[in-house]
Amino acid sequence: NLGLMGAAYAGLVKAADQLDMREPLLYLVLLSHLSCLGAFQSFLYAVSYGYGLSLLSAGAYAAANQLLGDAKAELSKSGALHSAIYAAYGLRMISFIWARNTSTSYRRKLREIYHADKKISLWGKFMCWTFVSLLMTAYGLPVYFNNMMGPRELAPVEKAGHILAASGLLVEAVADVQKAKAKATHANAPITSGLFRVVRHPNYLGEIMFHAGVFLGGWEAYDTPLKRSLALVGPALMSAVMVEQTALLSKKQLQKYGRTPRYRRYLMNTPALLPLPLVATIFRLLRINETALWWAAWLVGGGAVLYDAYKEGGGPPKSPSVKVVKNSPSAATMGGRTRRTGGNTSSVKKVPRTR
Repeated sequence: NLGLMGAAYAGLVKAADQLDMREPLLYLVLLSHLSCLGAFQSFLYAVSYGYGLSLLSAGAYAAANQLLGDAKAELSKSGALHSAIYAAYGLRMISFIWARNTSTSYRRKLREIYHADKKISLWGKFMCWTFVSLLMTAYGLPVYFNNMMGPRELAPVEKAGHILAASGLLVEAVADVQKAKAKATHANAPITSGLFRVVRHPNYLGEIMFHAGVFLGGWEAYDTPLKRSLALVGPALMSAVMVEQTALLSKKQLQKYGRTPRYRRYLMNTPALLPLPLVATIFRLLRINETALWWAAWLVGGGAVLYDAYKEGGGPPKSPSVKVVKNSPSAATMGGRTRRTGGNTSSVKKVPRTR
């Protein structure tokens, strides 16, 4: 684990050097590590409060670095929207975690988490802190690259990305509020109302929408293959985590509520993530795993982005084409037949076959 962490830090420093952004990018790393210091108190703090603080600080720092830097450049429309969406998400996450942790329905689970945290060694907490901090740094790279690009107009793909990210933020916020209200009245009952009537895990769907939109929101700023690849890391990892959590939570809910006919009907008629009942029904009839489909979609999409970056970088070195000078001795013949080489051909006198 220590070797992997060291390799990750070394790779980040090398990438910062290649992009000529070492000092400001390392400030972003420092902010993420400071935001996640709660890991030494509880792992929950690193992935909850640390998550919100990291996105909030990433959006604020990216905008401030552009406005207050040496050049004191004007903030672009795309960069301003990106920073505002990040800051709004961070503030929402912090307020939601605080409200959840202080609610009576969550106190029992919170005690269990704190009890489990006591068994984690200081070294384990240190590894948790470094890993989560690096992950939070990856989440902040799209907005950082976008603000470093400077003033420019919004591209169509960036407009779509900002709309998708804002929609995901709204979906997740509404789903979390509906879940909290439902658990406050019926703590041991499944949630089947509100957005949960459309999909079984709307909060996870909103998270995936947000991070996909965040990546697309800075599309024009990824002017090098390295930037595009680095910007993809955070959204792809978070989406993978959300898909995996969907599968795990679906299994837990089936074990807890699967005996009730009402929940079985809800399970049959409501998709896990895709808000399209017809598509979900077709998947179920064809026995297509919806979680596997999300994994495949991200693998194909991520592969396409990386391939595009690879092509922009020039691909593998091409060997120079060999040209044959007309009537040159290099146009050798074998068995009385003319051998053609390179792009130009030459007609040479046929040589009789010898033994």
